[in-house]
Amino acid sequence: MKTNSQPMDAGKRRVLEAIYHKRGLLLTPLWIVMLFVFYKEYENHYLVWPLGISIIIGAGLLRMWSQAHIRNREILKTERILTTSGPYHYVRNPLYISNILILAGASILSELIWFLPFVLLYSGIIYALVARREEIRLEGEYGEAYLKYKEEVPRWIPRISTPPAPAAASRPLFTRRVLIAEYSHFLVIVPFLIKEMVGHLLWGYG
Repeated sequence: MKTNSQPMDAGKRRVLEAIYHKRGLLLTPLWIVMLFVFYKEYENHYLVWPLGISIIIGAGLLRMWSQAHIRNREILKTERILTTSGPYHYVRNPLYISNILILAGASILSELIWFLPFVLLYSGIIYALVARREEIRLEGEYGEAYLKYKEEVPRWIPRISTPPAPAAASRPLFTRRVLIAEYSHFLVIVPFLIKEMVGHLLWGYG
């Protein structure tokens, strides 16, 4: 088993740090296009709305499942516990996967189906770089334990053949902490309802 990863030069590390801290800003152009562009909208509401809402709700539930297994930040600081239960038992970046799916669902709700491939490609690149920065940090914090976890658990595609996590590792999703942390992701649907109403009023869409 590998005990350390290849060192990264300072320039690349600074770029990853900048992308990590500015990831929200870097993704903002996607939201601007999806919310304010009406070009070539796909007007099949019987497909667009059920599909888009289902993806966003599914991704939101995955985020809640992930949050339920992330220890309290103060506990993490004192006990240095690596989270490997829940969705982290199957894939290393469930929160980032959820974020990409939320963006994909939003693209469908925007009715800009032609924009969906770009959303997936661009957000995938951003979160791949963000995940790489996280890996460097976690390797430094947890050392051998994280290197072993990284070898056993894939970064993006869940390993379905992995034995199920112990039942003792299950945690309730709908705790106050989780709901406070995650409710806003379900509200992503609201701006697209407003966009739909604006399109209907201005151009008779819908």
